[in-house]
Amino acid sequence: MKKFFKLSFVAVCLFSAFFPGCSSGDEPKPFDCNSSDLDLSEVSSSGITNCALPDGEIEVIATGGKEPYTYKIGSENFQNNPVFPNLMAGTYSVTVKDENGCEVTVTGIIVENSASSLDANVDSSVSDSECNSNNGEFSVSATGGMGPYEFNLGGVIKTTNPSTFSNLSWGEYNVTVKDAEGCSVIIPALVENGTGIDYDNDMLPLFQSKCNNSGCHPANGNWFDYNTAKSRAAEIKTRTASGDMPRTGSLTAQQKADIACWVDNGAPKN
Repeated sequence: MKKFFKLSFVAVCLFSAFFPGCSSGDEPKPFDCNSSDLDLSEVSSSGITNCALPDGEIEVIATGGKEPYTYKIGSENFQNNPVFPNLMAGTYSVTVKDENGCEVTVTGIIVENSASSLDANVDSSVSDSECNSNNGEFSVSATGGMGPYEFNLGGVIKTTNPSTFSNLSWGEYNVTVKDAEGCSVIIPALVENGTGIDYDNDMLPLFQSKCNNSGCHPANGNWFDYNTAKSRAAEIKTRTASGDMPRTGSLTAQQKADIACWVDNGAPKN
């Protein structure tokens, strides 16, 4: 049986460029994905019917934006095919990307487990509050099917029910839960970002004190503007880590680590 999801999403644009010099130049501006009508207008899923040979499937239909489209499921690589076969039961996300580099993601796509009563849930989650080390965690428990259960997070396997995975950085995770009959479900888990490093309170004062040199910033893209700084976050991380920036003076190891943490956490504003 197929389930259909009719949803509307706001398109976002992931743009990353590397500019080696300190001049403003005439680089082309990225496409403004806020004005894009790219959408995943329809998503359908089929549940598994055989635990020994998972046969679940997800199919999506993209509209708007600029063709051609590419698609990916979860954190996998993009592909041209909008169909994802041979899936285990679980909850998935699918992302579409168009020719302009704009992306739309649909989350919470369920591939039902028609072959078993096995199910699992995230019982609790703790945010990662350390910028330069990982202290996030979550706990997962299983029900139904036939015990004992196996919990697998990226090759780390635990057999207690519930099982807790610790020392995690912020982000999204997928836990595969398997029972004694060989049936499996995939459960998404989220560790929230609790580091507290943001642009307004941490990065902007640092940029203004270290990078406000004649001929550089704000002439080189005005990194004192949040939207510009975020669009070039990867460059900022690379060049501060290598010592290429700032042009005069230097950053401490802690300041470099804070910049890297801000970038890795998605460059939050406040």
